[in-house]
Amino acid sequence: MLLVSKAFITMAYNIAYLYGSEIFPTEVRNVGIGVAAVMEDVGAFVAPLVAGPLVFVLSQSVSAIAKRPKCTLTASLRQYDVVH
Repeated sequence: MLLVSKAFITMAYNIAYLYGSEIFPTEVRNVGIGVAAVMEDVGAFVAPLVAGPLVFVLSQSVSAIAKRPKCTLTASLRQYDVVH
């Protein structure tokens, strides 16, 4: 799934690059490509800083949610004398 999404992102970037070079004048095209390259570098720098803590928080949230029904189920089974 990740490989397919990366392939589509790469195709979209290449299509936008080729299409943009045909419809915009040289000065505008150079500024646009320069700004896009800078934003690409900023995104590559910031992504690990954002993704690392985000993955940690999501994994801890999922584990906390997964533990909750187990406790509730055990308590309700004790109520009906299913678990001794």
